[in-house]
Amino acid sequence: MKSGIENIQTMKQELAREFEKELGVPLGVAQNIAYHDLGNFCKAIETFRMVIKIKPDYIEAWKAMGRTYEYLGDFDKAVKMYEKAVEINPNNAEMCLEIGDMYLHTLFGILKRH
Repeated sequence: MKSGIENIQTMKQELAREFEKELGVPLGVAQNIAYHDLGNFCKAIETFRMVIKIKPDYIEAWKAMGRTYEYLGDFDKAVKMYEKAVEINPNNAEMCLEIGDMYLHTLFGILKRH
């Protein structure tokens, strides 16, 4: 017989599976999107890292973490996240464009200072 805590953990896992099935994204990714939308970027990055640790080839987490770093103005880290997404799926034109965009931001930033 399961304890109350075990029952709660089982229900939580079932809800997470149901959530992913309905929305097409893992619960952790959805939480990150909410953190990002609420402006809690550090928490979003922390949770994305946990998602990636569990599923390293989950391209959506890499993309979302790149966008979070981009929003924070850390273009070097954003590029690294986008490059990882391209490494997972080399045919991902969206991420290739994002990387190019980051290089342009960096270049224009350098040009503005001179």
